[in-house]
Amino acid sequence: MAAQPMPAGPRFGYRLMVPVALTAVALVSGILVAATTYTLLDRHIEANAEAETQRLAGTLARALVQPVLRNDVWQAYEMLRATTPSASTAPYEQIVQVVVLDAQGQVFASPTPRRHPLGQHLSQLPDAWAEASRLVFASSPPAPARVKAASGQWLVLAEPIVGDEDSLLGVVLASHPRALTESQRSSVIRQLTGLGAMAMLLVALAGAALGMRLVTPLERLRAAMQAAPRRDTADGARKALDEVSTRPDEIGELGRSFAAMMDQIAVQQELERHMLQAERMAS
Repeated sequence: MAAQPMPAGPRFGYRLMVPVALTAVALVSGILVAATTYTLLDRHIEANAEAETQRLAGTLARALVQPVLRNDVWQAYEMLRATTPSASTAPYEQIVQVVVLDAQGQVFASPTPRRHPLGQHLSQLPDAWAEASRLVFASSPPAPARVKAASGQWLVLAEPIVGDEDSLLGVVLASHPRALTESQRSSVIRQLTGLGAMAMLLVALAGAALGMRLVTPLERLRAAMQAAPRRDTADGARKALDEVSTRPDEIGELGRSFAAMMDQIAVQQELERHMLQAERMAS
């Protein structure tokens, strides 16, 4: 019977597969961690922004009772300018925007009078602002309202200005970006991408070093097993096999099993040699 040809070795050995597998795991883990971090950061910023805006609107609603009763527009304007950031210090889409309406639903005061002039009716305000103010005017007793803009980028909080006997004197409208703005989102994505790339590079280098460390004993065991049947390399193979067999792991167990098998084969070969000599002497 013709000898069966030895199968060809693997196209990609463990020396390459181990670091590639570790890098793939690091890539998937990094993407998941980055996505989770981004989502949690976005929600945390949204919750903090809403709490701060609600606190600001509530404080202004209590402080503006007397200016609204006295129809003191200048004092109300000074309060708004003192408690809200100016558009000159931050982009308009990143600041909290505040408008005060009177009991007739007209703008009483605004830190940006050019954008929201005095006397402007609530119907001329953005849809979310108008809806929030209508909810407050329709509630009895007056209650705060919370409305999301149709675009989903803004959240509007309406806080009633309440006088004696729960009389509605006006409404404080405050809006803020629901979460990260476009510029903040781009900055966060760039930072997460940079950190993720550095982490994956380190993991890839560590995976390559770990792969070589793990595969080296297997390579030595494979070389010893291939060289053991040949007489010219049997001594060197046996020495390498003895070194591998001292390991306390599975590779050492394989080496010890192969060494025991080679010893058994050697005993059988020696026995066959003696039997052949005895047959020749008998003949």
